[in-house]
Amino acid sequence: MNKSILHDIPDIGPFEHAPFWKGFPPTWQLKNNAVFVIECLPESEWAPDRNIGRRLKDLRTHGIGKDRLLVHLRVRNAGDVRSALEGIATCARQTELNPILHFNAHGDKTHGLEVGPDRELVSWELLRNLLRRINVACRGNLGVVMATCYGFRLVQDIKIRLPAPCNFLVGSVEKPTEGYLDKQMPQFYQMFFETGDLAAALNHLADARVGNSATPSFLFFQAENQLVESFLQWYEAECSPAGRDARTNELLTRVKWTRGPYRRGEIAEVRRIAKRITSIEHSIRTYERYSSEFLAGRTRSFAFEDVITWSQRLKTSNKRVRNPQSR
Repeated sequence: MNKSILHDIPDIGPFEHAPFWKGFPPTWQLKNNAVFVIECLPESEWAPDRNIGRRLKDLRTHGIGKDRLLVHLRVRNAGDVRSALEGIATCARQTELNPILHFNAHGDKTHGLEVGPDRELVSWELLRNLLRRINVACRGNLGVVMATCYGFRLVQDIKIRLPAPCNFLVGSVEKPTEGYLDKQMPQFYQMFFETGDLAAALNHLADARVGNSATPSFLFFQAENQLVESFLQWYEAECSPAGRDARTNELLTRVKWTRGPYRRGEIAEVRRIAKRITSIEHSIRTYERYSSEFLAGRTRSFAFEDVITWSQRLKTSNKRVRNPQSR
């Protein structure tokens, strides 16, 4: 049987991302020891009294966050952005640098960051690749805060077969107002610096909404939560009892369309292969392989068994909520 037709390594994702994966414990043990403010706005829009770099320095003068390195980088074009991020990656490879990168910029939903007076574009894909190198260099500990329009686009549509571009990201799905960012971002950092509690810090960005809807403006990405979410959706679709039957039928159809009518014994062979690549043992190996790659050197918090157990508990809990009489 031609192995190229039946892949052992699934291409998992992308899946629709939720702000938080409900039902699974958060994995937010953070080691960030520096904040790099990357100022992409043109000089005509710099406001010293509202600048986040200045506000963070003010916090440091009051003893808040003084144990973290603070660097303010002003970039004027796309080349400056690339050079700055490549320099941070080099530094992270050579030291124990685990930064948070704060991007202060305009953003375009489709095309990426707009940089400098000419609004040169840095595509989301290019930025994702540059950040991925930093995340790998700092062993999966990169944090990103996107004080931009559409900043959450950076982590949408990613697959877990490549290293994550960051350990966590905070970004907006729409256009946050300058006034909101000016007020809430310093409070976000103050809470994070004082407590080290990212969940508590995120509360300062939790009340923003998209227009008049109930949809949160700011969403939170965390690499291991995304890994679990994507893996479980794949597992349910292909390795659960119902999923295994569907996967077997899909493979039988694919091989037939690719190679023509089955020859003697080939249907049984396809079924054996399907059974193997949808087995628990293969699922465990798949989870471990993707964990190692996607988390970029960061140790995973959960074993395969933990993930499946939490999934089953969540489904049981949801059934009880939907049908209280089933108790």
